[in-house]
Amino acid sequence: WFERHIGIPGITASYMNPACGFNLPIYGDLTGSAYDDAGCIDHVDAAASAYLMDPSGALATWGNFLTANAATMAATAASLTDISTDPAGIMAACGATGAPTDATAGTCLLAAGATGETPTNTDVLTCLAAAVDATEQTACVTAGAEICIGVCAEAAVVAYVMENNSAILADDSNHDFDGTDGRLTMNFDIPCVPIIEAREVVAEFVEVGGGSEVAGCININACNYDETATYDDNSCFSGKMAEEDGSIVPCYAQQLGQTCTHDCQGNVCTATGDNLLDGFDCAGVCGGSAVDTDCGCNETVSDGATGCCADGLGPNDEAPDCAGVCGGTAVEDCAGVCGGDDNSCLSIDELRIPDRYSITSLYPNPFNPVINISYGLPENTNIQVVVYDIGGNRIETLLNGFQAVGIHSISWNASSYPSGLYFIRLVGSGFSETQKVVLMK
Repeated sequence: WFERHIGIPGITASYMNPACGFNLPIYGDLTGSAYDDAGCIDHVDAAASAYLMDPSGALATWGNFLTANAATMAATAASLTDISTDPAGIMAACGATGAPTDATAGTCLLAAGATGETPTNTDVLTCLAAAVDATEQTACVTAGAEICIGVCAEAAVVAYVMENNSAILADDSNHDFDGTDGRLTMNFDIPCVPIIEAREVVAEFVEVGGGSEVAGCININACNYDETATYDDNSCFSGKMAEEDGSIVPCYAQQLGQTCTHDCQGNVCTATGDNLLDGFDCAGVCGGSAVDTDCGCNETVSDGATGCCADGLGPNDEAPDCAGVCGGTAVEDCAGVCGGDDNSCLSIDELRIPDRYSITSLYPNPFNPVINISYGLPENTNIQVVVYDIGGNRIETLLNGFQAVGIHSISWNASSYPSGLYFIRLVGSGFSETQKVVLMK
């Protein structure tokens, strides 16, 4: 991994025991082969340098290895069968450029029907029987002729090499390349592959023009308040700020934590007041009246006796327990008794003790309009279950209070909210988990 690229380490190879005469691995997994039976394979892993084997039989003369002699033979054959130069006249003799002079090739081409005679070759006749038109019939004859020429050329190349350079037909697979012959080492040039990132984007499309629902900002104190909007699309902003290029753009103080510097008209905010910081209140409104309390921006001050924020909106919210004590720990048992011991109606779930905080189930998902939320608590604790919209705004506090250890469930009815992506957040003692859900109406 380097600069968003990842290197492929090598090709699968069998690492060989040097006692068997190999100094490098052999590309491929040879498990179950004769080498494995002979105890020559140490292990299988990736390699960037190794010997190359061809089990098809094409390299059988050289022990199925790509050796110097095998490579020389391949180059010699390619040169001798180059129809454009035909240095030894092999292709002409085999009938590739005209009437063949090789008797065997001539007989083969005659049987294939390549000379205009009725074919007698079994494979060509079978092909012709299956042909549906003249084009396929011609292809059958051409394929038969190519086989004849190929067989002729292969035999002629071997004969030429045996006469002119028979040394390259020797098996040199029993040693590494020594400058003359031997097994060749094939090096794998490790490629670097760019990392591709995929991001999931969930969008809600709202039909406009002819419909009764209009999306927009419905906060009357926002800069972009839309009196025609019938529901909020999380686009409200209460101030503006200057970009590096000097342009004045909307500032989302509460949603994105941005620092606003200008009012709605794009003027530098010069308002003053005890509750203002640089002219803005805690909600990001120039000259606004929102006051930051210990329970959050524009929230009710906590109960002086218990320090409880019980309005269900601020970051430090605590709901009264079933006995009416703010921040208390009393809860109703399964029979509805405040402070009861659950002995009369313990369920299997309540007997289970989770080993960690977790949202165990969100079902169904997608949902319409009710979703069931199950979660586990490893200890008796104060817990919050909160719902946020895609803009990060808290829209529902489903639970805020003390609960006992065990598996619990709660449901959310989203009938009053539009289709879209929402987030369920579980907050416990030193723990939080957020999972997404999709409301699909």
